[in-house]
Amino acid sequence: MKKAETFPRNSIFVYDEAMTGLNSSRAMENINKSMLDFFTECGQYGHIILIVLPNYFRLSEDIAVPRSLFLVNCYTDKFYRRGYFKFFNEKKKELLYTYGKKKYGSFSKYNATYPDFSGRFTKFLPIDEEAYQLQKKVAINKKKETIVQKRMRRHRDSLVFILNREYKLTYREIAEKMTMLLGHKIEQNTLEKGVDTLLSKDEWLAILLSKKHLRTL
Repeated sequence: MKKAETFPRNSIFVYDEAMTGLNSSRAMENINKSMLDFFTECGQYGHIILIVLPNYFRLSEDIAVPRSLFLVNCYTDKFYRRGYFKFFNEKKKELLYTYGKKKYGSFSKYNATYPDFSGRFTKFLPIDEEAYQLQKKVAINKKKETIVQKRMRRHRDSLVFILNREYKLTYREIAEKMTMLLGHKIEQNTLEKGVDTLLSKDEWLAILLSKKHLRTL
């Protein structure tokens, strides 16, 4: 998004592994909302953006239908040879998305309507393959770090929850003690929001909080 603001008009961007930011099932998460807002406004930059992702039908509808120009569905043949593709123009990809969403299984979904034409890519790769593979490794490592960070944040929120409910410390007291220990300001609201998020996502915690199970906690 930052590059789009600074690069000259008609620049070409390849957004690889795009499922992270454009997944329809995670549309309310911050990264998704930011990306959707970006694609709503990015037409003013005049760029060409190629979205690479494993499943067209999990793409947010706002991007998949009204804000994209075409779909190239890549697949293997029955001998698992790569490089085959089907091309769907604006109208055809909308029909594919609409009808395919209602079907089960990848084969049925991607055959929900006829493509404009089919073809096969050659072995020619118009980019530095070694640099590309290196970038993919970097991206995978970043994703692993994100998973670890989420797990650590979950552990922190769980501990704050226990201190508040079992040891009767207020969020303010917990924040003050953490501030003294870490040497930088910890906001009370941050801890409260973390616990609220934890409770909203974990059914077992909601059960423990019911009157019937308070003693167990």
